[in-house]
Amino acid sequence: MLNTNSQWLSKNITKLGGSVKRIYTIGDSVEEISDIIKYIINRRPEYLIISGGLGPTFDDKTLQGLAVALNKRLIINKTALESVQEKYRKLYSKGLIKTGVLLKSRIKMAELPEGAEPLENPVGTAPAVKIEYESVKIYCLPGVPEELKAIFAKHIAPLLKKELNGIKYYERSISVEGVAESEISDEIEIIMNEVKQVYIKSHPQAYEGGCRLRICLSTKGDRNAVKILKKASEMVEEAVKKLGGRVLEGEDR
Repeated sequence: MLNTNSQWLSKNITKLGGSVKRIYTIGDSVEEISDIIKYIINRRPEYLIISGGLGPTFDDKTLQGLAVALNKRLIINKTALESVQEKYRKLYSKGLIKTGVLLKSRIKMAELPEGAEPLENPVGTAPAVKIEYESVKIYCLPGVPEELKAIFAKHIAPLLKKELNGIKYYERSISVEGVAESEISDEIEIIMNEVKQVYIKSHPQAYEGGCRLRICLSTKGDRNAVKILKKASEMVEEAVKKLGGRVLEGEDR
């Protein structure tokens, strides 16, 4: 199953000049959520973006896990509560729901870790959440793709554009036949150690024994960026040939 939210976020963050270091997929356990958040915070990234688990149902536990990880209480945020109330009032007035009353499950969407800030959701009912902890900026976004994309565009992308001002992003995408993702991983590590400016991401292909490689480079004022990307691409193609595969196509962005 494809994690399309993380793929979309990764693509759009790198387009802005950012670098996505890790992507984790976890279950709905409060303990599992809190454990991975604590682990990530200890690595001191600038940003941690979490998607999913902000809704009204019993298995929406992201904010509970976040509160445990940060050792903070979950409290009803007045701004978030007013936002949720207004969303359901509008839905009821349009005849889309049977009642506009703030049920317990709906109030749950306004229970945020103490010190957190709700962010307007232009599309859905659950507000996104922002909180900073030990210099890590944490954003929690709904898992519904349309909502996630709208919130990212409204609240996160402008901030990243400002912080990453002047950084240019280069990418070359290569489709490979005859070499699986696992088979080329060691070669990728060698190339990244030699050409330290690039980051190479691998993705399995639908057909057996193939993969797609994305060679990414974010730089500010480096006139040799195109040459660096070309060097890394040539090294990747050589590695593919050495492993008995072949490059089907390459695409620059």
